[in-house]
Amino acid sequence: MSKKSIFDYQLDILIKEIERIGNLILHLDDISFKIKGLAVTVWAIIVGWGVQATNPELVSISIPVLLFTWSLDALFKSYQRRSRARMAYIEDFMNNVGKFKNDGLREAFQKQSFDKFIIYDPIGRLSYRTDEEFLKYYKKRTNFWRCLLVSSVGLLHLALLICSFIIITLVRYVTL
Repeated sequence: MSKKSIFDYQLDILIKEIERIGNLILHLDDISFKIKGLAVTVWAIIVGWGVQATNPELVSISIPVLLFTWSLDALFKSYQRRSRARMAYIEDFMNNVGKFKNDGLREAFQKQSFDKFIIYDPIGRLSYRTDEEFLKYYKKRTNFWRCLLVSSVGLLHLALLICSFIIITLVRYVTL
């Protein structure tokens, strides 16, 4: 197999990886949307039931449900961020910036070799093992506890939790 054909094969794999990562990110966005929909639906049912029965204990059942859906949403956000981190790594390579300032895609085409750039690593596991700087970025972006506080994850769940506490207080006040 010639050097040119190996390079072409790796280039095709890189293109497929970019497509796969894009699809994976969209799929994980869809899952997150469904989790949020489930959280709102179950929350509304529980709160409605508790308010109708004027029972604050029933409304308080919504709290663990919200904590569970919030955690689940954060987990999938951390999965999505793994792929986004890898995509950022590929973008740096393709644009000859950062670590790849002198050894990016332009040089790969000139040499007809990807050298040390890892081909096909959609969640970045191989990339972070070879690049200390990327490992720090990767860990920071994919940390579960940070993902809990990402606005696209935390705001809805936090707002519903606050509403639950307010409704519990109001239902208790009404039952007095």
